[in-house]
Amino acid sequence: MNLCQLLARSLGLESEEVMLLRHGTGRLKALRESGATVQEFTAIQVVNSKYDFLRDGAVPIRAVAVIADDQLEAVYRVGAVEREGTTWSVASPAYQKFDRGQGFTEKPAKRFSLVSVPLPEVGRPVHGWTSPRVAVARYGGRLCESIEVG
Repeated sequence: MNLCQLLARSLGLESEEVMLLRHGTGRLKALRESGATVQEFTAIQVVNSKYDFLRDGAVPIRAVAVIADDQLEAVYRVGAVEREGTTWSVASPAYQKFDRGQGFTEKPAKRFSLVSVPLPEVGRPVHGWTSPRVAVARYGGRLCESIEVG
C-alpha cells in the first residue's frame, strides 16, 4: 500500500500534510553512537530547508514518517515549534556532538514537538525508494507516489 496515502487516511490528514523522511544508515549509526535519538534528529530542522515542516511557501507538514534501513522506523505527529534558535542551541549535548562530528555548521533552526504514533505498519519494510540521495518525499512528487509499505 502507498505509504503517503496510508498515513493520511490513518491520521485523518490530507496527503499534502504528510512527509516521508529517509535517514541514512551511516548517519543513524553515528547518531546512535553519540547518544542522540532518531526522534530528536527528526525534530530539529534547519529553517526553510527541504526538511522544515513549516517551510515558507509549502503546505505545513502535520505528520512525518521516518524511514531507516529500508523499514518504517517511526511515525510522528508534528506539533508546534518548541524552540527556535540554531541547530546547536535547540539540541541536546548528545545531538550537538553528533552534528559537529558530521561536520555540520551551526544554522538557524526550529525544534518541533513530535508525538509518536503507534501504527501497525511501524517496523515493516518500505519499498520504492529508488534514489539513495533523496532524503525527503512530499506529496505530489513521483517519489512519494512510488513508496510502499509491506
